[in-house]
Amino acid sequence: MIVGIRPHALVWPAPIGSPQLTATITGREFLGNAEHLFFAAPGAASSDDGAGQWTARVEADCALAPGDEVTFGVDTGELHLFDPASGAALLRAGLPERCPSGRSTVLIQAVRM
Repeated sequence: MIVGIRPHALVWPAPIGSPQLTATITGREFLGNAEHLFFAAPGAASSDDGAGQWTARVEADCALAPGDEVTFGVDTGELHLFDPASGAALLRAGLPERCPSGRSTVLIQAVRM
């Protein structure tokens, strides 16, 4: 199964009792009223093409910077499940029929389970 996580589904600071993901920030991008924080996907090998890089969307006034270790909460209601063989979306109506490919990891970050 492939689990897709959009940047807004990673919440900082992590709410008490939420599932959590800890990562080291590798970069940030200011978007006006928000920021994208970049970090290596858990268990991913480093690569020059951006594969294995995940993104979290946070408020623009966050005090996080590259090198900081941060714990995100995971909004499990925003997870998207895909069949690894066909790429077909599972369980959620209204999703695309196939999992996006290539650099779309910024939009839907996926991990095989």
